Amino acid sequence: MYGDRQMIRGTRLNIVQCECYSSRHLIGIIKRNNDYDPPVMPTSACCGGDGINYPTQEAACTNGTYPLHGGYCGACSSHQDINIFNITRNNMTNIATKCAVKYVLFGKNSAIRCMNKTVALSIECTECWVENMGCDAAHCMTKCAIDRILHVNNTKPDGSLNDCLACDEGYCGKPFIVCSGANRRRSGIMSDIDRPQDTIWKRYAC
Repeated sequence: MYGDRQMIRGTRLNIVQCECYSSRHLIGIIKRNNDYDPPVMPTSACCGGDGINYPTQEAACTNGTYPLHGGYCGACSSHQDINIFNITRNNMTNIATKCAVKYVLFGKNSAIRCMNKTVALSIECTECWVENMGCDAAHCMTKCAIDRILHVNNTKPDGSLNDCLACDEGYCGKPFIVCSGANRRRSGIMSDIDRPQDTIWKRYAC
């Protein structure tokens, strides 16, 4: 028990759901969203280079480490994964979209192989990306198929996300960031998706 929050045992079914037990008895299926970790900036919290969550960048520096990215740590909170986010900043969305098509047509393992072949993310980080594809397949497949067929730009003329990315953000963005910890915005990386500057993390301490 932590304050008014109770810790229970369970198994992660997918990026958005956990199967939870009390003793050996199934309680039910619950959402695994972290209500305390916002999906986008601004947030003062950061993941330190030592893999520990800190309330501020200054707190990380005081503890003898440095801010690795904004928000809490997760499966992608490593130098390897963040470096790959930077290297693929101009084409990661396209890579993930192609692998997502394989997910829909041939299943999860095909999408994993696609990601492993095109980007060398860690196993744990890849799992987050592929689970996100499953979330998109469940909630956004029609919108994303239409946008892909029509070769719609990632953002509309008014600066808002296209229908596919907006759907992904609404349904799958938060569970993805809870799983991954780091994404491109949280790592301070400008990407192939034009984002408002105030949603992109900036390191200012240490």
